[in-house]
Amino acid sequence: MSVIDFSRSYMTFFAPHDSPTQNNARISIEAACTVTGPDGASDAFYLVAPCRAEHMYRDTPMFVMPSYEFKGIWSESEFVIIRRHWLSNPDYLDSKELEGTGGPVLKQYGRMADKFDRCELSIRRVDAEKLETSKAVSDATFGDRSLVARTVLKDEASSTTATLEYPVATMNAKREPAMFQVDAGPVLVPDFGSKEEHQIERLEQAFVVYNNFDKAEFILLKPVQIEEGTKGPIHVTDYSEVVVLPAANEIWAVNPL
Repeated sequence: MSVIDFSRSYMTFFAPHDSPTQNNARISIEAACTVTGPDGASDAFYLVAPCRAEHMYRDTPMFVMPSYEFKGIWSESEFVIIRRHWLSNPDYLDSKELEGTGGPVLKQYGRMADKFDRCELSIRRVDAEKLETSKAVSDATFGDRSLVARTVLKDEASSTTATLEYPVATMNAKREPAMFQVDAGPVLVPDFGSKEEHQIERLEQAFVVYNNFDKAEFILLKPVQIEEGTKGPIHVTDYSEVVVLPAANEIWAVNPL
């Protein structure tokens, strides 16, 4: 069997020829989520690594201030750009310095053909061994093998299945008795109850922890109120909402090349 080789998988976008900067960017893939509907049709979505907002190809200063995190979710035909500002309230984000950088928009859906000349998803795969027991996971961890995990979630109401795939950067383990605990993220998690128009907009970012194969605990990236301001509540966006879901967890050890 094979898993995604996250160390060699990328999304590359190419700007339209009339773009002011003509900028193209290659960005690492952080996580994947394949959503399969009741008809068996599947769509794959990829979370790309974050960067900071920047002015392109000019002398310093290059970082946009106020600063914000830029990242996104991509499929073969659609994308969602996510901007994580210091504050989550658009009404507070009216700085002139944000003009021309996407402004205070926090989340933006688009179709590839409308924004880019083209985008390329280079998803490379590598052979891997499924680890069926806690001891196998523990042994692979102490053997310094690269680990990739899959978590399968199912929504009974809609008969929709989501298969999350992600690298395990932090694996807690001990030998006697053999035990493990995955701490990984960010991953893509579907909100099965979302009413957003497009499936790609129904995906949330989260970290996941678990120490068995049949359930997973997620902490979701959500706005959280920190105080009351002159224009109303002030929110920041952080990992702040915990949910525990039944799941089928798989852990795979990458075979040596």
